[in-house]
Amino acid sequence: RWKAMLGFTEDAIGSDPDEWISRIHPEDKAAVLAELEAHKSGKTSHFESEYRIRNAKGGYRWMMCRSLAVRDEDDVVCRMTGSQTDITDRKQAEEKLMFDAVHDALTGLPNRLLFLDRLNHCIELSARRKNFSFAVLYLDLNRFKIINDTLGHLVGDQLLVEIGARINHVVRKGDTLSRLGGDEFSILCEDIEDISVATSLADRIQSELLKPVDLDGQNVVVGCSIGITDSSIGYERPEDMLRDADTAMYRAKLHSSSRYEIFDQTMHERAMNVLQIESDLRQALEAEQFEVYYQPIVEIEEEVVSGFEALIRWNHPRLGVLTPEDFIDVAIESRLIVPIGRWVLAKACCQMQSWKEQWHEASDWNISVNLSAPELAQPDL
Repeated sequence: RWKAMLGFTEDAIGSDPDEWISRIHPEDKAAVLAELEAHKSGKTSHFESEYRIRNAKGGYRWMMCRSLAVRDEDDVVCRMTGSQTDITDRKQAEEKLMFDAVHDALTGLPNRLLFLDRLNHCIELSARRKNFSFAVLYLDLNRFKIINDTLGHLVGDQLLVEIGARINHVVRKGDTLSRLGGDEFSILCEDIEDISVATSLADRIQSELLKPVDLDGQNVVVGCSIGITDSSIGYERPEDMLRDADTAMYRAKLHSSSRYEIFDQTMHERAMNVLQIESDLRQALEAEQFEVYYQPIVEIEEEVVSGFEALIRWNHPRLGVLTPEDFIDVAIESRLIVPIGRWVLAKACCQMQSWKEQWHEASDWNISVNLSAPELAQPDL
């Protein structure tokens, strides 16, 4: 029966134990022999082992073997008696579950969990080997949302698979390409001489992605913005390194499309400052810390005031009076500009009405109020 499980007839192979041991997979043999010896020497109550064994076709099947040693009158092991079960299907199912847990379902690339695990290994390795350097690249595709919304999600998925394959084609052997989610990818470059290895890879990726992709007869080009950081900063947590690469990527996206930026500490400080401003803006709305200044618009020839421009100022309790250049970009990005803009508009209208009630000449005045794109997009504007 044991021979039949491996595809052999009774007479095709012998019955010596070496017929079994010689067919065990080289990677499993040492463990099986150690477990067997532990039972023979009385350290374990029974022998139990899972291993791969070569069958008649030259392939390997997973087996579960359970047995007991039979001893002679001198207490010497003379044979083993037990059972062998083919567990190949179970092992393959387990391997698939383990693979799926750490790989992206769409592209088959490592996912965030596996990427962070490998990055953490590099951080630990660099602590032991002072000459071991590595870098992380964080990629975000440009114009992917437009393509996804225009051509549909199925085509968008097709594009992500193609992009993943193209990037994988240019990365060095041994480096890790991961899909973090959406249209974001990351690359771990291990054992590099300096940051130039990472920047050269970024250049190769940019060139590769500038080649058109045929999506159901529609040729599209998607570049990407790339952020880079390296181990010279002295990271202790993989999440921090990935965060800083993301920060550098965002900086690259702000400047222009299809470029890369290398992280420096000022980027992190700037990002933290943005978070603080956003938090303070929310409090400023509740505490009514804003004030509107009115800059006169003067007709030079007639030497008369024809109107005003409404200018917001923020009376920050800690930083003093702030002008829009200090906070307006954060307000737009966080969409706090919508309630702030409505407040400014209401104040300007009230002020105009008040002036009209005070001065006759105010009836010809107007007030200019700046509006941002998010405000213009509001249906009830």
